[in-house]
Amino acid sequence: MSLDSFAVPKLQKDGSNLRHWQQAFELYANSIGAASILAGLSRLPPSPQIDEPEPWDSSMAKKGLSRADAIRQRADYEEERRKVLDITKVALQEHKAEVTEWNRLDSLLQLAILKTTDQALYQSLPQDTLVAQVNAIKRQYQEQGINEECSSWAEFMKLRSGIARLESFDMKLPAKCYVYQFLLAIAESYPEFAKDRRHNIHENRNLTI
Repeated sequence: MSLDSFAVPKLQKDGSNLRHWQQAFELYANSIGAASILAGLSRLPPSPQIDEPEPWDSSMAKKGLSRADAIRQRADYEEERRKVLDITKVALQEHKAEVTEWNRLDSLLQLAILKTTDQALYQSLPQDTLVAQVNAIKRQYQEQGINEECSSWAEFMKLRSGIARLESFDMKLPAKCYVYQFLLAIAESYPEFAKDRRHNIHENRNLTI
């Protein structure tokens, strides 16, 4: 039983649920039989090589045959040609069905991306392949995450500098304030870590950072 694309959650603008979105997207692809497309292992099926035999031509007739043998030769040739054409027709029909199915699955994945990403993000994605789109999404939020971490640590260093200045004026802060300042500085980049440490503060547990 396949999942509906609505099973894939909306990707938050800040990319905070990127991992959850990616996992749901992979499950959706698996459920509709499109995992190989998402992995980049399956591409649009190429056209089959067609080596269609030429129609009968008098130059093909063997020399010195009787009229009856010449007629038989042509009949044999036409029979073999018909068999090849029948095989070719079946191959073309199978290829058409494979292309239709591949396009259907690729379109379902493309639609899932369209429905679950912000319009501005979607318009910035490459339109050549689905794999390129997914990689662009992951790359954008990974780079954004690195920038946010750098910004958070920069803010933390500013806070440390400010605290040091207060201490130089003999205006020391309570121990918990140092922890709160640290947690505030890293909350955006490490939300779960900060949440756990705030819980420990409320429980009056020893804090480890």
